[in-house]
Amino acid sequence: MERVVSTVLSAPAIWRSDKTVSVTGHTRHRHSPSPISAGFKPPNAGMTLIFGPSALAASIARTATLRDAPPEMLASWGNRALTEVEWLVDDGTTFALSQHVHSLADAERTSFAGHIGAGVADLLMNALGYTWRDNASCLSRSLAPHADFIYADGAVSGHGVALTEAHGSFAANVTSAGTSRRAKDKYLRQVKPYLAVVFPHGTVIHGYSIAFASRPGSAGAFLHVAETQISKPRGKRRPPAQMDPVPGSAEATPTSLALSAHRSNFSLMNAPSVVQWIDWIRNEGESGGFCEVARL
Repeated sequence: MERVVSTVLSAPAIWRSDKTVSVTGHTRHRHSPSPISAGFKPPNAGMTLIFGPSALAASIARTATLRDAPPEMLASWGNRALTEVEWLVDDGTTFALSQHVHSLADAERTSFAGHIGAGVADLLMNALGYTWRDNASCLSRSLAPHADFIYADGAVSGHGVALTEAHGSFAANVTSAGTSRRAKDKYLRQVKPYLAVVFPHGTVIHGYSIAFASRPGSAGAFLHVAETQISKPRGKRRPPAQMDPVPGSAEATPTSLALSAHRSNFSLMNAPSVVQWIDWIRNEGESGGFCEVARL
C-alpha cells in the first residue's frame, strides 16, 4: 500500500506594522551640461521611507507589468505580490526577511528580490514627489541595457522626466559597500547614456539608480541612491527669474505618462471599465500623434 505523506505548511506571521527603511548611501554623478534643464533642482534623496505591505505590493504589481497588461492581470499580480510579502517579509518596523525565504529555489529568491527592489524604488520615487510613472521600455528597441522606469511630476514638472533603474538583492554576502557599488554601476551603464535624450514622454533631465539589499536571517536593509549631480552656478549672478509650474499641475504633466499611471492604478482597483476608457483615449491620441507632444 502506497504511503501518502502530507505536508502541513505553517501559516506566516502576517506583516502588519509599517516598515521604516532609511537611505544608507547616496552618491551623485557628474553630467555636462548641469543642470540639463535650467532651473531644475532635485529633491533631497537622503530620506527615510515608511510603508506597509499593501503599499509595497501595489508598487510591485505596477512595476512588474507593461502599459498594455489586462486590468484583470494587474489586479491578480497585486494579490500575488501581497501574498508574497506576507509570507516572505517578517512583521515589525525593521525590514527583515522571514524564515520562509529559505524555502524558495534560487531562481525564485532572485525574482522576489527583484520585485522588492522595484517596489521599494517606486515607493522612494513617489516619496520624492515623482507621482507619474511608466515602464521605460520605450527607451530602446535594441538589446542595449536601459533603466526600468520613467517618472514625472514633482521637481521635474515643466522640465522633462526622470529616469530610474531599480535593483534588489537578498543574499548572505550583501554589504553596504556592495549595494553602493551595484547602484553606481547600474547608473553609469543604464541611466547616464540616456540623459538629455528626448523620448515620447519628454526629455530625460535627471536620473536615478536605486539598489535595495538585505541579508536573510538578519534584520535591516541597505538602500543606496545614485543620481545625477546638479552643479551649483558659478559666481554671484542670479539666474533669470522664471515661473515654475506647480507640482501636479495639468500643464506640467505629459498626457501619455499620466494616462499610463492612471491605467495601472485603476487596474489595481479592479475597475476594467475605466481602464477600457483610458485605453480608448490613448489609442485615439497615439493614432493622431498627440501623446508624443501634448500636455493635459
